[in-house]
Amino acid sequence: MKRQSILVLAIASSVLYSLDSKTSLADWMTLDKPGATWTFIHGIDGTNIVGSFFDDAASRYSGFLYDRSSHTWTILDADDSDLTSAHGIHGSKIVGTYRTSGTFYDHGFLYDTSTDIWITLDADPLGALDTVAKDIHGNKIVGYYITSGASHDFCGFVYDHITAAWTGLNPPAPGGPPTIANGIDGGNIVGSSNFHGFLYDGTNWTFLDMPGADVTKAIGIDGSNIVGLWYHSGLGDPDFCMDHGFLYDGMNWTTLDFPGAAQTVLSDIQGKEIVGYYEDASGDYHGLIYTIPAPSAVLLGSIGLSVSGWLLRRCRTL
Repeated sequence: MKRQSILVLAIASSVLYSLDSKTSLADWMTLDKPGATWTFIHGIDGTNIVGSFFDDAASRYSGFLYDRSSHTWTILDADDSDLTSAHGIHGSKIVGTYRTSGTFYDHGFLYDTSTDIWITLDADPLGALDTVAKDIHGNKIVGYYITSGASHDFCGFVYDHITAAWTGLNPPAPGGPPTIANGIDGGNIVGSSNFHGFLYDGTNWTFLDMPGADVTKAIGIDGSNIVGLWYHSGLGDPDFCMDHGFLYDGMNWTTLDFPGAAQTVLSDIQGKEIVGYYEDASGDYHGLIYTIPAPSAVLLGSIGLSVSGWLLRRCRTL
């Protein structure tokens, strides 16, 4: 291919990927836990998907592991819990949060499917009142904790489950409370801090703000691709506090909303697949899988990449 042709394609692709436009329904798939009232998908690794669901009959939230290769659903409930949510997965290890019966305090957990062993994760060395584990990669787990002091600040953390070392994440300005570490891939961590998204490589902090948004939350990362949500926080805005998904490739921002959905949250990404959940017009929540079209397919079809935490919809401060 001639250099001129390469340049034209690169420019066309860049312009197209920056557009917020309609996506094809063929690129979207709804994935609901059978019998569940609501389904929330939070993480993906290989053929495995994790999340949580609400069972109206039992009046409780439970975590789940779904194996797409065998079409098998496994319910995940921590011992003595009345609320469990699986947030992240890497290999045989799953992390998330649970709440014991009769309390209002959250505990993180590490569950190994190969050994069927549950380990409670509490960031007590950091002064935690509540602990929520959000994602795992190798021996590193990220998430957030709520301080036990009078201010009850939200602070990010990294936990090494091999050395049992806890490290707080405190980004510089414009970051600050509330800070949440949501996703990890290798040495890169994404999250939200003081209403800005962030990317942290262990040394440098890069703040991520969806153009035109008041609040940006980076949730999942795979290589250079980051997914999450954004929304407007102005009281007079007709789109006030309505979540929209986004894909950011390091250069271009693309809004990704499930077709016809009231709200969309994108939780994780693996290659060309993005997972998350959406709220329909009736106020019910469904898990979703979005497959990013090949650039040539997007270009020919003039489609563009326009796909639009914890569980009930409200104007969050995290």
